[in-house]
Amino acid sequence: MPPTNHCFQIRVKITSNENPEYLLPNKYAAEYYKDPCLQIPYPDTQRYDDIFFPFHTTIAGIHRYYMTITCVRKFINSNEERKRWWKDIFDRIMEAYRTDNSESPLTITFKAFLLMGRKPTRSN
Repeated sequence: MPPTNHCFQIRVKITSNENPEYLLPNKYAAEYYKDPCLQIPYPDTQRYDDIFFPFHTTIAGIHRYYMTITCVRKFINSNEERKRWWKDIFDRIMEAYRTDNSESPLTITFKAFLLMGRKPTRSN
C-alpha cells in the first residue's frame, strides 16, 4: 500500500463517526462547504473542488501535526485500541518508505477547494 494511502487512512478514521468531537465543529469543512445554507447567494459564482497541492514534511512531522489538533489527540488517547492503531499506522508508513528513521522525508498531497462569488454591482 503506498504511504499516501496510510495518511488518507488517518484522515478517514479521525473524521469518522467514531470521533464526533471532530465531526461536529468541522462538519461544514468536512463536507467541503456544500451544505445549502452555506452557498454564496449571488448568481456569479464559481466552485473548484479538485485542487491538490503537495506538502513536504517528515514521517514524524505528520505525527506532530495531527497531535496538535486537540480533538484528534483526545481521540487517539481515548483508549488503548486507538493508541495501538496510531502506532501501527506510523509503523506501516515507515515500512512503506523502507526506513526506521521517523525524520525521513515524506510528501503528502492535500485536497483543497475554492469558492468564489461576486456581489452584483448596484445600478443607479
